[in-house]
Amino acid sequence: MGIELGQVSRVLRRIALIAVFAAPYFTGQGVMASPTIKQASQSLPASQDVLDRLGIQRPQATDLTDLSLQVARQVETSGLPESALAPQTPEAGGLPTNIYSSSAQSAAVVTLLNSNATSNFRDVMMMGDIDGREDLVADHSAKLADLSTSNLPDGWMLTRAAMSEHTVANGFSSSVYYYGDSLGNVYVGADINTGFGTAKVITYTVLNLPTIMNAFGTLNSDDQIVITGLGVNPVADLTSFYNVNGSFAPFNGKIGEILYVAFWDTGGGLRLTGNNKLIQSGVLAFPIADTPSPASAPPGILSHTGFPVTVGGSFGVAFSVYANLAGLAVDDNGDVYFQQVDLTNLTGANIVKMTSVDQPGAGGFQDRSLATNGFATLTTLTPSNGNYGAPSGPAKQRSQVTNYSGTSPTFGNIVSLAAGPDNILYAAMARSFEPNDPAETQNTEGLFINPPELGPTPSMIVSFADTSGAFDACTGVISSTLSI
Repeated sequence: MGIELGQVSRVLRRIALIAVFAAPYFTGQGVMASPTIKQASQSLPASQDVLDRLGIQRPQATDLTDLSLQVARQVETSGLPESALAPQTPEAGGLPTNIYSSSAQSAAVVTLLNSNATSNFRDVMMMGDIDGREDLVADHSAKLADLSTSNLPDGWMLTRAAMSEHTVANGFSSSVYYYGDSLGNVYVGADINTGFGTAKVITYTVLNLPTIMNAFGTLNSDDQIVITGLGVNPVADLTSFYNVNGSFAPFNGKIGEILYVAFWDTGGGLRLTGNNKLIQSGVLAFPIADTPSPASAPPGILSHTGFPVTVGGSFGVAFSVYANLAGLAVDDNGDVYFQQVDLTNLTGANIVKMTSVDQPGAGGFQDRSLATNGFATLTTLTPSNGNYGAPSGPAKQRSQVTNYSGTSPTFGNIVSLAAGPDNILYAAMARSFEPNDPAETQNTEGLFINPPELGPTPSMIVSFADTSGAFDACTGVISSTLSI
């Protein structure tokens, strides 16, 4: 079932730039100094009931950061065991393993398979309807990575996956994939096989979010960070990173892609050094150049010598005092959409949009990048006029941040975001929570009760479209009183 959210709600946003913003911005990405984030004291961890309902397990370890690093080092140094190159059971989701790793992947989907401890399979796979019949049924697949045989801790799971534009089909010697886990690791995997049904990720650069050095410092976390979203902007001017921080000189003058990563600190959050503000989630931007990597030199270069692509350290894009479950999506313009959700008081949630507004006009400048000298700190779900402000710097680089969806408890039940053609945003939404449902039904529902005006809703996919004009965040309106 699908509905246009604009049919039941209209949210106005102002595009005009204003001098006073709803939240403060910091300029800590240009020069490496002390970290701008530190582990929170007196934080409020997510309740175990919330984590259980969301299927997020907390591994039994006294030092979760050390455990996260152990996992990262194991995968990065050893890659896949030899047994992973042989046929596995189940094969990629039960589908035939018959995709050439060198074939075009524009019609394929990258996804994840996780099982319980008894079955013990944890796979990254690709599937597609590629038999030419256009019957909307997946008939081809490839297993990109099989981590089932790895000695990984109980409670560890894969969480999100994405595909790079750097593929053999696009003229490169390797294909690159991204996937994240429940311990704060982002795996940049490269497949250099080009045979029939042999797509295998065999070399890695692992980004350990709790400890890696970024342009703004480190996250400096000592608790569990979950990767909740991965999104790729396939075409961007990576000079935008160098313009802010000289450590990113290898990206100067290069067109490449940007990997956006959404995370959630389940242990209660981190604190911004600038104002001691407690944050629970954030969005980071990693530059990815198509050239083989030189030697690692953090924060500018995180990948190792000879890795098929050059992976830079991240820029902070946005940090929020709220959690993020649904992750993020990137549209055709390179704009990023991500969720904020109040899991402490269950008051509501929204989807935030960040777009590059740089320097308009015929002689203007547009880098399709959200890398600026500042980052957004979001402290409310209801900013004035829907405007969260505009991080900027240097002079030509500027981003606009808005409350794209409006704010509602309903949006707290969104579990995933995706962008489609014509910059349409799609949201997968769980069934709304119903206090009178039996326990077994509640286990399949979201955490939030819908407003009375809307009533209960089933699990569904909803769409958002900003196509009605410069001041309209969502298409259409049928009532000014009906609020979701």
